[in-house]
Amino acid sequence: MTAAGVLDELRTLAGDPAPCAADAASLPAVPGAYLLLMAIARPLSLKMRTLAPVVVPPGWYVYAGNARGRGGIRGRVKRHLRRGKPPHWHVDRLTEAAETMVAIAFAGGDECMLV
Repeated sequence: MTAAGVLDELRTLAGDPAPCAADAASLPAVPGAYLLLMAIARPLSLKMRTLAPVVVPPGWYVYAGNARGRGGIRGRVKRHLRRGKPPHWHVDRLTEAAETMVAIAFAGGDECMLV
């Protein structure tokens, strides 16, 4: 499937997305869902409390999330893009290591539909 085909499928499932943004200020402060695209440049060793360490190979990774709380999509993505934050979610380990991050917002969307 082409990139245009993927975007058309996402529009069908989750509604028309806002433009892609590498900064949270460009995203809507409304409830919805988002895709966070992350480029990992070097192998990343992840150590979890209850699992054996895992090595994530370099490449592009996509995280789908809901943003229903205060600040909506803009607020949630702003946290993901911030460097030096204490890890709260598993994805925080990837966002801290990512060389590049881009978010796509879906106002009123749902992460399960995106996945």
